[in-house]
Amino acid sequence: MNPEPLRLPRLVLGALLFLPLLVTANSSVSGPDNHEHKELVRSNSLTLAAAIAAAQQNAPAQSALLAHQQEGDILQRRSALWLSAAPAVQWRYQTDALNNRNTPASASLRENEVGVELPLWRWGQRDAAQAEGEKAQTYAHQYRQWQAWQIAGEVRELFWQEQLQAWLVTQAEADVTAFKALESDIERKVKAGEVAPLERLIAENARRERELLLHEAETQHIDLQFRWRTLTGLGALPLHGEETQTDSSKPWPPLLTAQAWAERQQEVVRGLKAQGSGAPKLLIGSRRERAQNDVADSVGITITLPFAGQTHARAQHLPAQLQLAEAEDSVRREQRAATLAHHEAHHELNARTLALQQLSARLALAEQEIRLTRKAYQLGETSLQERLLGEQRYADIARQHGSARIARQWAIARFNQVQGVTP
Repeated sequence: MNPEPLRLPRLVLGALLFLPLLVTANSSVSGPDNHEHKELVRSNSLTLAAAIAAAQQNAPAQSALLAHQQEGDILQRRSALWLSAAPAVQWRYQTDALNNRNTPASASLRENEVGVELPLWRWGQRDAAQAEGEKAQTYAHQYRQWQAWQIAGEVRELFWQEQLQAWLVTQAEADVTAFKALESDIERKVKAGEVAPLERLIAENARRERELLLHEAETQHIDLQFRWRTLTGLGALPLHGEETQTDSSKPWPPLLTAQAWAERQQEVVRGLKAQGSGAPKLLIGSRRERAQNDVADSVGITITLPFAGQTHARAQHLPAQLQLAEAEDSVRREQRAATLAHHEAHHELNARTLALQQLSARLALAEQEIRLTRKAYQLGETSLQERLLGEQRYADIARQHGSARIARQWAIARFNQVQGVTP
């Protein structure tokens, strides 16, 4: 049977199947859903401290910081008042007109009473409220310092992540260039009849593998730059962000924040104990009694003093006591975290410094080796396999050395961060 009549329908069917893919590809390239990632510029005038300040202005946690500041101010103002709570107005009207319907309205009994209820401070309660306001203000200040420290750490981490990935992109580009040079050398040898055409395919495959590594590095680099723009709101990166290892040390900011919160909760419990069963109340009122033609006006004073048993008072203090216990546990956790963080920062910096020294020595040897390997291959003194192994070994060592150099600067930034020192 002749298969020729079936060739045209198969081609048409293949074109119809390929057409939706082509339309989809074109729409993904030119459609509105395409996200273009612009390369961030590296500015010599932009410092890491300025980037941290921009990130703080761009931080999403703004409402909580403002709320803590307002809390401290309100509690301080409340402790300066001479009443422990808002006053209240009371009014009472009493008559017997409904029971004595046969009695004239002028002869019925009518009473009007108006009073003002004033909540008072218990002994020591006002001082406790003032101390609570002061601790709330201290916590608000420490919370702001902790937030600034945390944002500085995020900016530092992201900056060095981007620096490392930018270096990997640069190194991947150098690898592609080196393998292209190898491919050119093999092309000349193939034309001269010195090697088989198979070696050209091997070199091309090695070059394409390096191009794939370059593409992956560029993809990760784009994502990091987008994260930087989102974190700081800036379209630029500092050209230099190297830091000097600090000699000073400040307390661990999360520990200071946990201690400030625990002290604030202690004052809350102290205020509840000073409040006792409740605030005493002073009621000052006037009463007018009218019966027939008699009118009597009087002034009354009523004092309400709540009291309760020890069990009732403890039950009211339970929520605050639980929060105090959790705050004290948080202090102990942060103390342990501070010890671990300081140890890890010292250990990491020492390890990165030693690794950089060792890789610097290896890089010097690898540079000599690859120079001799390339020359030997051009002279026909070595094989393609040895040349490829040499190129790969040199590329790996160069990548490791550059990464170690950046990792050491990164470790210095982490060390300074743990010491509580920001740019």
